[in-house]
Amino acid sequence: MVPSPQLLDRLDRRRTLRIVAGGLLAVPAGLRLVTPASAGRTWCRADPDVYLEGTFVRVDVAIPDEFLALVSGPTSLRFNLPSQVDRQFAWADTGFNGFGYDVGYSTAFQPNKPAGKFSVNLTIKVPIKVGTKVPIWCSATPDKGTAVERTGNDAKTGTSLNFTVFGSP
Repeated sequence: MVPSPQLLDRLDRRRTLRIVAGGLLAVPAGLRLVTPASAGRTWCRADPDVYLEGTFVRVDVAIPDEFLALVSGPTSLRFNLPSQVDRQFAWADTGFNGFGYDVGYSTAFQPNKPAGKFSVNLTIKVPIKVGTKVPIWCSATPDKGTAVERTGNDAKTGTSLNFTVFGSP
């Protein structure tokens, strides 16, 4: 038995509708995968992570791919936080051009004074060869607290992120 032209037409419409619907469902997921923003620009991302008072904080740093060759040293992360906050470097990739990270804290750790909620100021700098301003994008995302992201005009002079972390009991 040969299917009628109306049946074939209906099957083609259903197949087309499924393809379109599937594509529309994939759009939000695709948008989430996009790296920091600039039309037509791709960014190289680095990911150092820390624990602050037992709370995991993911830090992302990105510069445009076309400036990657200008990175001349380790990426600097300076955490300004209360002295009672326990701090541990968790993990990092190799950094831009394999230079890694220089991580520092504003105060010496004073144990036995747990902090339930505290503010953090994080300054991030990427050393760049002389004479070139390179945009920088940064974010800090604590598992418990407020996430923040920022774009700066000059990776060498850096940018700062201010965020709140809720410590683990």
